[in-house]
Amino acid sequence: NRRAFYQTQQRRTEAQQSFSGEYERFLKDCEITLYIDTASSRNLDRIHELVQRTNQMNFSGNRYTRSQLKNILMETVIDNYCIEATDKFGEYGIIGFCLIDKRRVPRLTDLMFSCRIQGKRVEHAFMVFLLNFYSFLKYPLFEAEFFRTSRNKQVASVFEDIGFTKINSAGERFLYAYDLSKDIPKNDLIKLLWKGE
Repeated sequence: NRRAFYQTQQRRTEAQQSFSGEYERFLKDCEITLYIDTASSRNLDRIHELVQRTNQMNFSGNRYTRSQLKNILMETVIDNYCIEATDKFGEYGIIGFCLIDKRRVPRLTDLMFSCRIQGKRVEHAFMVFLLNFYSFLKYPLFEAEFFRTSRNKQVASVFEDIGFTKINSAGERFLYAYDLSKDIPKNDLIKLLWKGE
């Protein structure tokens, strides 16, 4: 599978180098689709690998063991999301994992993406998906935790880009919030589907 991924990535790189328009137009032309699912025993090994290896696009810096992940996935107050991606060049496979604690208001505690999808604005598209979903469920507010490291500080721009408000900070730990009564930005670059649609 790794060899196939490298070959597909080579085609993407060549297509980007030959594309003459703006980068966002190129992303739209790639026809990126995210498939949203919940984690299960079927994809747990890949999620564990993602949790252990992801640095630049890891919003929490957490490193869960396989046993810890299994326990987390059984928690009824925590929503979990497993994210796969494809584009017109082929499959990326499972590229993302997310945890939302719902004990008070929905709060993003973990979000991580594979570096193979870096620069494709998937974090923006997925964050907009979360805002729309929890707004649909009639929650008034959505919160997001972020732990800044030397490796991941660039991904924090997603909060400013989308319109979150920073409501608390302690050292390198930040808490952001989005008022779900406000208009939610549109995502015109990436298609999102529930797995199976």
